This record gives sequence, C-alpha cells and structure tokens, in this order.
Amino acid sequence: MRLRRWVWIVLLLTAVLSCLLSVDHIEGWWMSWGVWGGALSAEARTRALAALRREQEALSTRLEDFYLLPNERSCAPTAPFLLSLVTSAPPNAEARHAIRQTWGSLTSVGGRAVRTLFLLGIPDTPAQRQALASEAERHGDIVQGNFRDSYANLTLKTLSLLRWTARYCPRAAFITKVDDDVMLNYEVLLPYLERLRSNEEKGEGEWGETVGNGSREEKKGGKSEGNVKGEERWEWERNRGWSGQWADWRGSWFSGPDLYLGRVHRGAVPIRDPRSKSFVSHRVYPQDRFPQYCSGTAYVLSSSAARKLYLTSYLTPPCPLEDVFVGLSARGAGLRPSHCGLFSGGPRIPFGRCCYGSLIAAHHVTAEQQHQYWGELRGGPPCSWITGRAALGFCKLRVLLRDTET
Repeated sequence: MRLRRWVWIVLLLTAVLSCLLSVDHIEGWWMSWGVWGGALSAEARTRALAALRREQEALSTRLEDFYLLPNERSCAPTAPFLLSLVTSAPPNAEARHAIRQTWGSLTSVGGRAVRTLFLLGIPDTPAQRQALASEAERHGDIVQGNFRDSYANLTLKTLSLLRWTARYCPRAAFITKVDDDVMLNYEVLLPYLERLRSNEEKGEGEWGETVGNGSREEKKGGKSEGNVKGEERWEWERNRGWSGQWADWRGSWFSGPDLYLGRVHRGAVPIRDPRSKSFVSHRVYPQDRFPQYCSGTAYVLSSSAARKLYLTSYLTPPCPLEDVFVGLSARGAGLRPSHCGLFSGGPRIPFGRCCYGSLIAAHHVTAEQQHQYWGELRGGPPCSWITGRAALGFCKLRVLLRDTET
C-alpha cells in the first residue's frame, strides 16, 4: 500500500515537472488569439496611416534628410555580432538611463561584441528636444529619425530601424528590436544565437530556410542586383522595378540564413472595435486573421532577414500595428517567424531570479526594476538548467492562471 502511494507521488511530481518544462507550448496556444489595447481616436488612426504611407514614399529620399541624428559611426570600425536597437520615447530618459547601467552596459559576451543603441523620433516640445540633444551628445548612443515621435508612429520607427541597420550596420550578424520597458538577457541570447548558427552550419537547423525564394545554393552565388555596393546599391533600390509581391533574393547582399525570432502570435484576429487603439478596419486589412508575427516587444533578425524586410516594406500595405506590419512584410519577403518561449511577449512575468535568468526578454520592467533585477541576477549563484526551466515554467503558469481569472 505504501509502495503504491509512493509510486503515485512520483508519477504526480513527474507530471507536474513535465508540465512546467513544456509550459511554453501551452502558453504559445493561449497567447495566439487576438491583439489587445486601449483607446485611440479615429482621427489619430487616420493620421497614422497617412504618415505611414508618406514614410514608405520617403524611403527613397536622401539618407541625410531621413535622420536628424544618424549616428552613422556606431558600427565602425568593427561591426558587432549583435546590434540591439531600443525603441524609446523622448520622455523615457529614466528607462534609457537604467538600460545603460544594466544590460545595455555589456559590450561583449563570450567573446562576441554587442552594441546597444536607442531609436527615437522628434519630441513634441522644445524642452524635450534640447534634453534629447544633450543626452545624445553625452552618451553617443541615440539614433533620431526625422518623424514625430508618437504611439501612432511606432511603425515609422520600425521602418527607420530597418533602413538604418541596412545602411549603417549591414555587417552585424544579428539585430534585435526591443522596447525600452524590456529587460534583455544577452547572456542567454548570445549562446542561443550561437547554437542556432552552429546547427545551421551543420545543416541541422531550419531557420535559414525561406518560403518561395529559391534554394540556399541560389543565395550563395552569382552576380546580381544584390552585389551592388555602396551608394550604387541605394540608387538601385530607388530605381529598381518591382513586379508583384515576391522579390529575387539572389546575390551576396542577401546571402546568409534568415532568422526572424521571438514570441510568435499565430492566428491573431484583427480588432474591429473602433474604440480600441489596436483597431484595424476591413479597408486596411480585409482578412479574418493576421499572418504569423513576432511580438513587437522584442525580436531578433539576422542581417539577411533585416535587409529583406527593409526592401519589402516598400510594398507592404500600411498598418498601424507595428508588429503586425513586420509580420506582413515578412510574409512578403518569404520569411517564416521562429517561435522561442524564452521571449515573454506581451504579458508581464513575475520576477524570480532563476526564472529571469533563463529568459531572453522580459516585458513590463520599470527603470527601478531594471536596477533591482539586474543586481539580483548578477549577485547570486547561477541556477542549474533544470532549476531555471522549472522556475520559468512556474512563472509562466502563474501568468496563465492570472489571465484565466481576469
């Protein structure tokens, strides 16, 4: 009788541990439905769509007119292995300061160079403009686009991010787009990317494959438009005639495996309620479901994928939802999003040292919490793999239960 009871206890503990270790799959299904948000006026949405269309047309303007602070030497003389561009708003100086003092202070992980920059638009007030100019001069880590910085212009900010990386940092192996209320863990992300790249080189990975754009052999060789260099490349982009949605990606400028990595939303339904800030009309997007896309809180692009996204953004219909717009552009480029449960996505995951030590990106982290969590992560002993995964599963399970109750 006692033996049977112990067998049941062991089976129960094994089942609980298995659930904790596989909670990513449960969470991925749970989080794949819908996009949430608060109110944004119809007038603001109209302005956002009009501005996005102007921005797409402005992609052919001269680079010196497109950026007020281009910070063009940020990737010189040696490009980093990973470039992180933090999209921030002018009033969020405290958040930027916290990132500079915590995870953004790292310049090398495992012998690989990393670089953290901040991307902003034009502030509304003269005082904010002066403060931002002083901050940029003091730290040298700000890229400023020539557009009004507002929530409605988040897609413009991402377009400028793609253009900036293609022009000024084309040799970075990977690019991370991250919000300023996210805690990024370079010490988990860098080894993760190294493993992906190693598997790809061995022919064991899938993330280098694209949909509908030819074989890997096609990408590696031959002379084509992709080999155009320097300013000639930008002239080619302005003058090239596009036919249809799909592009020819052959040539060295597009060579290399494609990666679009983050927390993937699958089967998300457009919000048709005009009172929501995530409202998307049938005119803007007539289909019933969005294509797969990575949460805009944080995602990673390989350099080849970033260049393809940049060029297909010419052709993508304007959408006020930044992460959905990237997903639409990715579909046009033939890029398939890769899901990774180590990105928290939209929900806030409650802090635990082993839990956060296993995450790549945690969302809804205040400036004060950046300091607090960074200190705890750096100050304690490392967690084992099994402890970290179990802690991560427990944290995510709490999020799922909390969402069920609300």
